[in-house]
Amino acid sequence: QGIIDFVNPKFAEISGDTEIQLLGLNALTLPTYEHFGLLPFLMQGLKGKPFETEIRYVAYISKKESYRHYVGIPLYSPENTNEVGRLLLLVEDITEKKKLEIQLQETIKAKAEEVRKLNERMLDQEVKIAKFEKEISVLRKPLGLQ
Repeated sequence: QGIIDFVNPKFAEISGDTEIQLLGLNALTLPTYEHFGLLPFLMQGLKGKPFETEIRYVAYISKKESYRHYVGIPLYSPENTNEVGRLLLLVEDITEKKKLEIQLQETIKAKAEEVRKLNERMLDQEVKIAKFEKEISVLRKPLGLQ
């Protein structure tokens, strides 16, 4: 039914919340889970299909922003092995990793722009050299220099 009935203290730390604040909330009705695209994954997990995803997330209560890696593992009811009784949701804070990835992408983009500009300058120089060589050959002709 989506009710949070257990919160690992580390998860509360990642969220910037306390375990008490999170217990009893319905994950399926949290506007932030819907807004950041996590709700379809939770539904998938509750239907028995494990999932894994990474998202940028802003915590519902504390408003703490982070990047998170989610793994959802359906746990089947001991009475009925065809029915999902719970969903184990593993959450890893990957904010630092994502920041480094973004920084690397920006660095690569900046370097690619530098290379593009260098190529452009080299092409301009080649065009100028070709014009200069043509002018020299035109000047050499009357002098009989080839």
